[in-house]
Amino acid sequence: MDYKTSRDLSNDDARDSDQLSIYQVLVESNYAEPVHGLTLYHLRSLTPLRTAPRERSALAGLHDRLGTVLDGIRSEAFEPTPGRQCSRCDFRDRCPEFRAVPPVEGERLRVLVDRFEALRAEEGRLESELRRTAEELHRAAEQLGVHRVPGTRSVAVRRREEAWQYSLEPVRPLLERSGLSGRVATGSPEEVRRLVRDPTVDPELRRKVAETGARRVKWYWELEDGSSDS
Repeated sequence: MDYKTSRDLSNDDARDSDQLSIYQVLVESNYAEPVHGLTLYHLRSLTPLRTAPRERSALAGLHDRLGTVLDGIRSEAFEPTPGRQCSRCDFRDRCPEFRAVPPVEGERLRVLVDRFEALRAEEGRLESELRRTAEELHRAAEQLGVHRVPGTRSVAVRRREEAWQYSLEPVRPLLERSGLSGRVATGSPEEVRRLVRDPTVDPELRRKVAETGARRVKWYWELEDGSSDS
């Protein structure tokens, strides 16, 4: 049993309470009798919120979480995790999430923040302008049937990146009946291509699998030194 003074509690709080899970582990480790139930007792309303003992799988997950916490303590990794619990924390003055910047550093850091804000806005504008320029170059190169466009100092070279994606759900029953579903367990393009190219697989099945594929082509630009072309 764990006593709580929280303003509101529900049965979900009892089912999800790590404290109750830890109590169960401690009792089972020190006593021969089994744990028959767990309870969060809400002191404000004098209400017991009862739940069944944790399953072994849930306790295994608890051990994993406790191990992660223990590793963090040993390595002194105390990064803040802001949330609703912050309002009742007794250590806000020690937490970097709430600690104020010392006045002696205030002006210098204010200038840096303002500069960062301006650069971030400029970064967004430049990314948008770069994308529009690349798209305009691409349209012109498509119309002219060229891949290399010289500038004053550099040559813009159009490159192509091709990728295949497969949607195997329509043929998944066929693969299972043929005992081949394990061959494409992840559905990755590499797995599918190996299956489609395997001459020992039924040709009709290979054709149906191949027809689920869709080719995606992405064009992008690279810059080369154009001094040798001048």
